[in-house]
Amino acid sequence: MMHTGLFDMDGTMFDTERLSLLGWRDAAKKTGIPLTDEMILSFRGRNKKTNEEMFRSWFGEKAPYMEVRKYRDEWILRYLDEKGLPEKKGLRELLDYLKSLGWKLCIVTGTAREDASRYWNRTGILEYFDDTLCGDEVKVSKPDPEIFLKAAALMGANPEDCMVFEDSPNGIRSASAAGCHSILIHDLDRAGEEIARLSDFACDSLLEARDYLKGIIEQPADERFCAQERKRKARPDEDPGVSASIKGREESGELTTERRFGNEEGSRQEGII
Repeated sequence: MMHTGLFDMDGTMFDTERLSLLGWRDAAKKTGIPLTDEMILSFRGRNKKTNEEMFRSWFGEKAPYMEVRKYRDEWILRYLDEKGLPEKKGLRELLDYLKSLGWKLCIVTGTAREDASRYWNRTGILEYFDDTLCGDEVKVSKPDPEIFLKAAALMGANPEDCMVFEDSPNGIRSASAAGCHSILIHDLDRAGEEIARLSDFACDSLLEARDYLKGIIEQPADERFCAQERKRKARPDEDPGVSASIKGREESGELTTERRFGNEEGSRQEGII
């Protein structure tokens, strides 16, 4: 039975993916780097280390990722200082509903803690959450399942008892591979049918997500069980690339239970997008 909510941050809780897109555009213009919107959107859900590798695969090993990122960060901070941090529609209403049910809640973001804390400290949103997990506290970024597996363990929950709230395709793939339930909230673009099928529900706002949860939580237990069984049987296979990666790492001994839940030392890495 679901009793734990795992919340992505950028694009799900806060309208920061839009700010990131605008910031990257400004940085590309200043530096002359031909970043396209498609490239920028592919950064979503990943951590800074992975995005730097992608950036250099496009523009060469000496491409100035950190310089371009610095301009992006400066643009975002100017916006936040002038206009504040925009929350996504329905965020507080959904959190109030889940807390009224006694759910445990965790922010699970690919953004590094230093950067993520700037966002949540501006809003006072942490009062709703029991814990937080950031991109520099796992080894492998989304779409790998590690971050949601570790978050579930942090909450003392089994993955199948967790509902993930996500806006990015990489995040939905990660949640599916971890064995969690998920709700896809469309943000900058609409995810394709393949990604939508990996989630339990796809919608346009957190208010719709709240109403969906009300519908399944407040229905009779026998009806809820039958609906969950139909969803489970109809659920498509996990993303083949992620599944193959997990299988290979498990067979090699790299992805043990301890590894997946981040219990070994030195499990920190750089931040996000």
